[in-house]
Amino acid sequence: MITVVIPTLTARAPRAQQTVDAYQRHSRDVPGGIWLRVETDVPTCGEAWAMGAEDFQGDYLHFGADDLEPHAGWWRPLVEACDAGM
Repeated sequence: MITVVIPTLTARAPRAQQTVDAYQRHSRDVPGGIWLRVETDVPTCGEAWAMGAEDFQGDYLHFGADDLEPHAGWWRPLVEACDAGM
């Protein structure tokens, strides 16, 4: 499983939802699935990512953003790099 942490603001909720939808669409083939954590209205992205990292589940952790959408296969390089010890 991969935990994906996405910081956002209440005012950006529609944009964040587009990002969440894209992760759901392009993550169907992730072994174990994904767990999406949307951290809303945290003062900085770094703090939101840290909050998500403290409570992540699964084998891998991915820091996203509310204005970046993944493409099909986005997770493969992540898993390959982590499994290679990078």
